[in-house]
Amino acid sequence: MVHLGGLLVLFSLLLSQLFGWQVQGLILQSEERRSLPEGDSWVALTENGSGTRHSPGVVAFVEESGPGVRVSALDGDGEALQLLLTADAEPRTELTIALREDTYFAVPEAELIVRLMPRSEEPYSRADVQIYSSPSGQEILQRVTEQGGQATFEVRGVTLTFVPAPYARVLATYNPGRWVAGLGIVILMVGLGGSLMWSGRRFWLREVEDATEVAGSFPSWLQGEEEDL
Repeated sequence: MVHLGGLLVLFSLLLSQLFGWQVQGLILQSEERRSLPEGDSWVALTENGSGTRHSPGVVAFVEESGPGVRVSALDGDGEALQLLLTADAEPRTELTIALREDTYFAVPEAELIVRLMPRSEEPYSRADVQIYSSPSGQEILQRVTEQGGQATFEVRGVTLTFVPAPYARVLATYNPGRWVAGLGIVILMVGLGGSLMWSGRRFWLREVEDATEVAGSFPSWLQGEEEDL
């Protein structure tokens, strides 16, 4: 059994090497669901952002968490405005931003630039908000979000809304050999335990004239038989 358990563990390592994979540094926010490299595999954060949900066979861990916000902007008529996170990004009416450092986004239609600066690395920390006019760069407004990141600001007829959306950096792995390894370890432990409890014994019998000599580990329950030999 010991040998069988060892072979199963080695086979599981081979399976993991050939068909397993690992994805590091995935940044997820809120209940965002992210596709993984193989097939229909996916991973997402739980509602409170402290854990993960994932497809069968995937194992995921939260390596790091921190503050983040979901931002939207409305004009005076209540119409959603387009937002840009970077110059070459696709405009969106809602941005989800991980505040790992100072972050800027633009409201092109209102000629506004917004700077977000997290006050700490805690998931629901406050953030300083600075709003500038574009293209002059003149500061128009400076505010601080409420505890948790919630805030609503009005500037130049535009209403900016910030909703907490903490981020998490996730490690996701797929190890097809883990069940084989588990079975191999169980068999290995049972085999080792059996070997210790019922270790093999060797003894030799030799006839010397009218007597029989015994050498080795002779079982005690055979002592009576030995006297009759």
